[in-house]
Amino acid sequence: MTDIVEALRTALEEIAAELHREGELERPLPVGENDFVIPRERQRGDLATPVLLKAPSRRPRPELAVLFGERLRARALPFLQSISVAGGGYLNFLLTPSALADNLRQCLNNPDQLVPPAETRLKVRVEFVSANPTGPLTIAHGRQAAFGEALARILSACGHEVKREYYLNDEGRQIDLLGESLRVRVLNLLGDARPLPEDGYQGEYLVDLARGLVAERGESLKLETGEFFRDRASSEILQEIRSDLASFGVIFDSYRSQKEITARGEVGETLERLKKAGLVYESEGALFLKTMPYGDDKDRVLVKSDGSYTYLAPDLAYHRLKYAEGDQLMVNLWGPDHFGYITRLQAGLAGLGCDPQKLKIIIVQLTTLYRDGEKVKMSTRQGEFLPLSLLTRELGADVTKFFFLSRKASSHLDFDLEQAKKNSAENPVFYLQYASARIASLFRHQEEKMPGADLSETGDLLERLGEPEERELMLRLGQYGSAVAMAGRNLEPQLLLAYLMNLVKIFHQYYQRCQIIGIDPDLSRARLLLVRGLEKVLKQGLHLLNIRAPERM
Repeated sequence: MTDIVEALRTALEEIAAELHREGELERPLPVGENDFVIPRERQRGDLATPVLLKAPSRRPRPELAVLFGERLRARALPFLQSISVAGGGYLNFLLTPSALADNLRQCLNNPDQLVPPAETRLKVRVEFVSANPTGPLTIAHGRQAAFGEALARILSACGHEVKREYYLNDEGRQIDLLGESLRVRVLNLLGDARPLPEDGYQGEYLVDLARGLVAERGESLKLETGEFFRDRASSEILQEIRSDLASFGVIFDSYRSQKEITARGEVGETLERLKKAGLVYESEGALFLKTMPYGDDKDRVLVKSDGSYTYLAPDLAYHRLKYAEGDQLMVNLWGPDHFGYITRLQAGLAGLGCDPQKLKIIIVQLTTLYRDGEKVKMSTRQGEFLPLSLLTRELGADVTKFFFLSRKASSHLDFDLEQAKKNSAENPVFYLQYASARIASLFRHQEEKMPGADLSETGDLLERLGEPEERELMLRLGQYGSAVAMAGRNLEPQLLLAYLMNLVKIFHQYYQRCQIIGIDPDLSRARLLLVRGLEKVLKQGLHLLNIRAPERM
């Protein structure tokens, strides 16, 4: 399909240039790939372009469309069966059976070449989840994990060199509070009834960790320092986080420690660079970064009056390292509580001479869980939350990831647990995966009814596929590469998921209406080849979304 769109684009631009020279158009008309759509009213054709709506012309737009249509017909493009003009300046194109069959042939013969490589291949780092090692991963982290992994896979499929990174905020007040909270839990088990510190962590997970420590070390723990409890708590929780992510199908290429960055002097070096650039000043014993000139509502503290760093100082050092390591595109997935943080980070990077345009920050909105119509409460510090690991055990990783990916990251997500458990068409993930299982079942049936059948694509066998659903499937299969490319360009994995959902909807309708394995052996072979092409695209697309393509359900 990409070749067809490119040929149409080139032809329309050449015609526009001719008409410009003849005085019919005020300027040449650029045409992009996104200017071609599949019409909602399918009787109009297989492709349509509204590009003429952007054409400044001395003629009424309908007349201009007719003129474009006439010149396009004169070129006798071999993949076009007919060209029609719709009101308002639209051109509609009906593809030949052979052109549609070519879409299927590409899926059958070159499935690894369906996604067109990006014009510029980049070194990309996707930083996501990056939860403080102060407690188990929650569903908010799970949504980031599903989104980040799918995005990394899609960008890799588009030809980019992708690295997945988890940034560990493993120092500072929250880590100190975690260590003190664990120390108190241990002392409670050893007979000391002292209360948790104010704002301490109250989750049951710390009680379990304390029990394990007491079983291991006993009374000797009373002599340990706060540093021991801090390091032990963050280490044990990080190990659990890594295990939960692995069970979720997410493996990071690197874990970057804020503590190590600080120890290596990178934060101090970053502050020195900002000072030399004249972008910091002292006030009331604190060190401020001048962020107001970059659109922030006030300047921001880098170093507090007690000498400790705010989050901004080590974050600037971390991002400066990314630039120094040659990243050409950095994608950060952040929670909504970090929205106000974007401007100050970009201001600091600009001051360090780093191009802020290379940094793309995606805010992943929160997820609200409902069980039996009741909202599930969540607060990590208060211990009122549903861990990601428990959710995946209840629903399965595939179901969980599907729902996390079902909406744009910037949209709030309401997650209905009861709907997610249904094994019916009411549950969209079941509907999606059932297509994969149904395809596998068809080929098992083929082995029974047509054992040893030749399913190689030869001659004009595929041109026998003329049912509306068959034409529609072949047309949509040709869109797969563009769907992946668009998801990569826009950094929106849900675009690929929406494409796959539409594809399997057509397949389920086709399966119900047409007998795929029937009396006519050649027609059966052609239909099985169509299903085989669909299978290849569906498996590839699901893999990019990190969702399994099951053979039985």
